[in-house]
Amino acid sequence: MSDSAPPALRADTLLERLWERSQALSAAADFAQVYTLTLSALQTDLGATSAAIVLNEPRGSGVRVVAQQGAALSADLLRPEADPESGKGVIVRLQGHATSGHLAFEVPEALSRSERHFVGSLAAHIIAALDRLEEQDKSATPPQAGPPLSAPTGTEQSLSGAANQAAASQAEALEAFVRFTEVSAQSREVPVLAQKAIEVLQSTLGGVSAAYYQPEEDHWQMNVWSADLPPEAVARLRSGRYDAPSFRQALALGEPLFVDGWDPRDDGMEPSQAYRAVAIYPFFQDGAACGALTAASRDTAVWTTRERTVFRAVGRSFGLALERAEHRRALEERTEALDAFVRFSEASSQTNDLAALSEQAFSVLDTFFPNFSGTLHERSDEHWELRAFTPNLSSDLTQRVVLGLPLGTPLFTEALESGEAHFVDDWHDSVPGSGEPFRTTGVYPVLISGQVRAFLSVWLRNRVQWHDRDRAIVRAVGRSLNLALERADADAALRTQGAELAARTKALEAFSALTRDLTLQAEELSLVRRAQEVALSMLPPGTALYYRLEGELWRLKSQVGDLGEPELQRLIDAGLPFEATQNLLIPWTTRQPYYQGRYDPDTDNLAEFTHEVGATATLPVMVAGEPTGVFVVALFGQQIWSAAERATLEAVVGSLGLAKEGARSVLALRERSGELERSNHELEQFAYVASHDLQEPLRTVTSFAQLLVGKYRGQLDPKADVYLSMITEGTGRMSRLLQDLLAFSRVSTSAQPMKAVALSSVLEAVGHDLQNQIQRSQATLEVGPLPSVQGDATQLRQVFQNLVGNAIKFSAPDRLPAVSVIAQPDGPHWRFAISDNGIGIAPAFFERIFTIFQRLHSREQYEGSGIGLAIARKIVERHGGQMWLESEEGQGSTFFFTLPDADKTVAEVQG
Repeated sequence: MSDSAPPALRADTLLERLWERSQALSAAADFAQVYTLTLSALQTDLGATSAAIVLNEPRGSGVRVVAQQGAALSADLLRPEADPESGKGVIVRLQGHATSGHLAFEVPEALSRSERHFVGSLAAHIIAALDRLEEQDKSATPPQAGPPLSAPTGTEQSLSGAANQAAASQAEALEAFVRFTEVSAQSREVPVLAQKAIEVLQSTLGGVSAAYYQPEEDHWQMNVWSADLPPEAVARLRSGRYDAPSFRQALALGEPLFVDGWDPRDDGMEPSQAYRAVAIYPFFQDGAACGALTAASRDTAVWTTRERTVFRAVGRSFGLALERAEHRRALEERTEALDAFVRFSEASSQTNDLAALSEQAFSVLDTFFPNFSGTLHERSDEHWELRAFTPNLSSDLTQRVVLGLPLGTPLFTEALESGEAHFVDDWHDSVPGSGEPFRTTGVYPVLISGQVRAFLSVWLRNRVQWHDRDRAIVRAVGRSLNLALERADADAALRTQGAELAARTKALEAFSALTRDLTLQAEELSLVRRAQEVALSMLPPGTALYYRLEGELWRLKSQVGDLGEPELQRLIDAGLPFEATQNLLIPWTTRQPYYQGRYDPDTDNLAEFTHEVGATATLPVMVAGEPTGVFVVALFGQQIWSAAERATLEAVVGSLGLAKEGARSVLALRERSGELERSNHELEQFAYVASHDLQEPLRTVTSFAQLLVGKYRGQLDPKADVYLSMITEGTGRMSRLLQDLLAFSRVSTSAQPMKAVALSSVLEAVGHDLQNQIQRSQATLEVGPLPSVQGDATQLRQVFQNLVGNAIKFSAPDRLPAVSVIAQPDGPHWRFAISDNGIGIAPAFFERIFTIFQRLHSREQYEGSGIGLAIARKIVERHGGQMWLESEEGQGSTFFFTLPDADKTVAEVQG
């Protein structure tokens, strides 16, 4: 057998399979065929993963496994006294006239009730087939050597008769089973099915009365019965309590109960000789009793094997029909419920009205709980207010709930605390004296944003307690209603947010012109006045005022609109007291907006002057986290400040604060830039003047020093010669420094107009200037294709000459200098890279080398004044570019700088 079981079969399919198996077993020619058919049925119909047929040896000497399939079964399942069910193992007894044993098999999951009916009926057909073959073998046994054969003894005749009787019983039971199956296929109504089962029992057994019972709240109610029951018996059995011990015993067994020698007094009934034996077949659904088929015999006090077999067969078939009917009913119910939920979902997407959504929820609940009563209460400030209810509420209850329920209503308390549905069984016991016919009630809390906003209440009249399915239905409807209300709430929130965003956008758009002009218009009160105009343009008629605190008075600095009260205007112009003017003090101290939909004159002690003021909004203007003033809007009529209007004012005032902060920054930046420009100009002028004016006395000193050297070198003592050499070297170095300083200052003062410069020509000139240095050091200079840039040709030649000259000068002692110059496009600029294989520079000195007169080596190691890189960077920055480097000590350096592309610069100018 396969380890993976086939999917479980439906009850009606099992019924068809049982008919097919019974036909095949009745036609089986030998034991092997019976065994094969049995194992096949267990595997294909029930999904058994392993199975065995176990027969008892004569006189209890043991058991033998006559056939098996799949994995070996545990020893516990093969013992004669094996449990009827052990884990996934299943035992089905085989007890016939000539057969004794059991079926043992394992299934992946516990058998359903339909599958138990199937295997029970299958066992009956297996027994009949095995008994038949046993009798055939006995009758076909050849005679043994010995006395002549004689006529069969009485015992042999009885055995043969019993076997024939058992086979006949099985055949009759199968016929009854098939007959009921055929008629039950035509209906799925329980009363009709019960009536057909009763008719089959009476026509097959004869001499019996039959009835079908269904459980009510505290008794078994006879709903269908055979026509031969006397009227007085029908009246007695249909009314009053009927909790007979026989029923309790059948329910406890979970299988048919046969009572031989039945005494009515044992079941609490009046003595009678009408019926002498009773049979009860209980039926279950979802673990609970749902009905019982009964038969009572008039002709005999003991149920024969034939009668028991027939009763079981009809009961099994009736049970399968009940399951099939229940499945169809559940399917129709689910379909109806889904249709109701679909209608509810469609309707909820078309409305946000709480009452309309409640009506749709009531409609869905009515498909599951006909004639139920329902209410929906919404929370208000003081009570639970009735929003919707079903029309079948009693007038007294309607009057009570229409007035609203207290917030502490006990029915809602537990659900309010837990936030989950609460169900009350047996309402009469829970709320004695309620005067209402409800047996059970349930409430579902509707939560919006984590808070209970409403309660959906469901009231049932005909149920003592809530079943799991019923609770699940209420929860499902409650969740759907909750989702619909959340969606409605979200839609309303989105609309509100949309209005707020639109208002903010309108305010910001109107204010954008001001923020765009910050660099041109930085006067503070101009910004305030523009903000006042923007705010008033989006509000009802009113006035906008702006105050600043000066000492102990609020001073009016800007006003748009007329207050309409001359005396009030005079008081405001004179200044309002700091502490007494609460309408300004509150936003100033709390740093939060302060709104009054209906202006209270006592707020500012101006009651006799504020007759025209209806509503006010006062907001602090924050700059760098501190209040700098108070922005006031006074409207001439009362006003409920909407979220959109508040958002508008707060956006305007917030933008004003940012604009003021930006204006201050712009003014400070302008002042600082002016100071730096003046300082830089003065420094450049000083450097130019100093370097130029120092040249003349330096030349005088140099000339006389040279005369002394020419006339007296070697004629004085050796120390004098040294002194003269130091004078001439010092004046020479001073002259070079002054010339370098003059060159540095001329980068800005003597610059030429920018124009297109072909850098290939510049590099050719640089190569010519450095020809002696290149030849002396045996350096190689590799120049890639170079573009034209916008710049000063003389200064650019100075940049390349400084960088290439340094690359050759700072060469490594163990290798010849190699220098490369390449250019790459970089947006509107060109990026240049001048690389060498020299001594390199440590990262710590990357910025230091660009400082004027800063050197990393002594003059004995490398000549120079330390100003070349400073001049080169200043020239590049003057051209709108940047200069930086990458280097690794001992591995060479690469200096990068950018210059504007000549073609793109011209295009921008022309554009």
